[in-house]
Amino acid sequence: MTQRFLILSLLVLFISCKKEEDKAAVPAYLHIDEFVINADFSKDGTESEKITTAWIYVNDVMLGAYELPAEFPVIANGPTKISVEAGMNLNGIARLRTPYPYYSFYNQQIDLTPDKVHYLNVGVDSLPHGDYTNYLNLTVIENFENPGFGLEPTPKSDTSFVKVDKSEGAFVFKNEPTNSGLISLKPQHIFEVVSITKFSFVPVQNYYVELNYKSEIPFTVGVFMSKGSQTVQAPVVEVFPSEDWNKIYINLITELGNTLPDDYKIFIGAINHETSTKEIYIDNVKLVY
Repeated sequence: MTQRFLILSLLVLFISCKKEEDKAAVPAYLHIDEFVINADFSKDGTESEKITTAWIYVNDVMLGAYELPAEFPVIANGPTKISVEAGMNLNGIARLRTPYPYYSFYNQQIDLTPDKVHYLNVGVDSLPHGDYTNYLNLTVIENFENPGFGLEPTPKSDTSFVKVDKSEGAFVFKNEPTNSGLISLKPQHIFEVVSITKFSFVPVQNYYVELNYKSEIPFTVGVFMSKGSQTVQAPVVEVFPSEDWNKIYINLITELGNTLPDDYKIFIGAINHETSTKEIYIDNVKLVY
């Protein structure tokens, strides 16, 4: 009898503790639609971004990575530090989602309530914000807003770009200037431009080219690398066509890190293998490292 009573008592105690544990584990929820970038156009260029993923930290412990927009549970109650790290698709490849090292974290102390949906930055726009940070160099190679150009045709190119405004399909974002470059590439013709600026190689972990584009055919982004008296052209990424304006983040580190050049230039090129003229729009070409 005593043994049965003891077992029943332990069972009641276990059920009671389990109920309390389940009650304590009711999560709060965090909702994030997108991550916004703030930038000084005159210094950092466009604020346009293609942030696809948010890495979430709760009290400095990583909770996980979530494709945006997202709503996810957070096992916390009361004042809680939430940090958001912006991520993109490396080289435009969805399966290679990775944090972008040159966007800042968003941090906020938020009072979490179990079983309630919470938004960050509610007093402004309910969206986490970041800016460019922790970079050694940020160069706007070409945004088509200056009298001259930061890109010039190579000897193999028989086609160059023309500057167009928004009435002719240029990239439009917020209240930023709206000129873009348009390439009308005839069948079997070649387009190839290279940065006028020659960049010195320094040993860092990442070299990113950012680019807005809209294109009817694939085009290539890569580097011309000089070492001593030799110059090597290395394609890095073939950018697939896009009917709408898109953005891509391209990491050059594999080519630059393997070659260790004295200096390098960025190139963009395409060959039209179709039987009709095809158009490529480009804008906001940046190098960040």
